[in-house]
Amino acid sequence: MRSYPEPRVARPGRNRLRPFVLAGALPLALSACSESAARGWEPSTRDTTNQTGRIIDMWVGSWIAALAVGVFVWGLIIWAVLVYRRRRGETGYPAQVRYNVPIEIVYTVVPL
Repeated sequence: MRSYPEPRVARPGRNRLRPFVLAGALPLALSACSESAARGWEPSTRDTTNQTGRIIDMWVGSWIAALAVGVFVWGLIIWAVLVYRRRRGETGYPAQVRYNVPIEIVYTVVPL
């Protein structure tokens, strides 16, 4: 008995995505074609006004601070995930911590 290869099944929707991919890639390819467009909001020189250098330094400093806080928070998240993951053989919920009214009062009063 002769065996025939399986017929190829066309993937539906593959050609329907092509216009959307092109529509998304076109603005990226056409943007920032000149030096002034690549710089965006930033002035061309640090002496555009008498405050330009201070403002640029402030923005750079705030981005560095935001990056540092973000790295610290992600590090804490990853640490908590690794340290407090469920161990092999454990079942059920972990021991639940009940109310601690003094700490809750401090957490409410101090920010106020």
